[in-house]
This record gives sequence, structure tokens and C-alpha cells, in this order.
Amino acid sequence: MIKKIPFDLIEEGQYLKLDIGKMMTVEQMLKKPMLEILQDLRALSVTAMTALLSVSVHEADGSFRGRSQKFYADKIQELLYKGHSIEEISLPITKAVVATGFAGTAAYLATFPEETTKKLEDEAGKEEKNG
Repeated sequence: MIKKIPFDLIEEGQYLKLDIGKMMTVEQMLKKPMLEILQDLRALSVTAMTALLSVSVHEADGSFRGRSQKFYADKIQELLYKGHSIEEISLPITKAVVATGFAGTAAYLATFPEETTKKLEDEAGKEEKNG
């Protein structure tokens, strides 16, 4: 099941929803593998943020508009002018990426500790052991 990550910063009720197919689209947009994009996101890259927002923001009713990176760049600028921090904007985006499982089980459990199970803990341990 794909997680819905609340993203009420632009409009009430919006949420982020990513899957591997959408992440492939972002890789094609940015001409980088997802691991580099995730590193860019951790470094607060506005380019990475806007690309991920352009494929993941859904309206409260579940519809997807697929707005441009420019649209989201303008919205990020507005949010910063209103006093929001860049970290406040990037955190839900990072959570949406982690929710896909792409960053590994340990990162998933660190982000969503309420979903910890013995099986997931074992998987995280194997990941850590295997480097």
C-alpha cells in the first residue's frame, strides 16, 4: 500500500503519494539516479523538491494535477515569504520518498516507528549487517 503523506502547506487536505513509477519519472526529469536525488533532497535542493512535488502532490479529493516545477518553485518561495522554513517544506517530501521503501527498511522504521514489527526489525538488521 502506498502511503499518503500530509502536505497542507499549499492547500488544506493535500498530500504526497509516491511510487517507483513516479520516482522513475523524477529520475528522467533530473537525469540522475534516485540515490543522488535523495542526497540532493537531504541537501535541501529546490530542484529535487520541485521535481518530486510535481509528481506527488494530490488534492484532498484524491485527484492529481501534475503541476510544473516552476509552479512549485513559486509556491516554495511564497511559503518562505510567509515564514515557513525550507526544512518544514522538505520533510514531508523526504518522508514520501522513504515511504516507497527506496531508502531501505532502517530509514523506513526511523521515519515511521509506529509501523515497527519483528519482521521489519530483522530486515533492517540484515541491511545494516550487509552495509
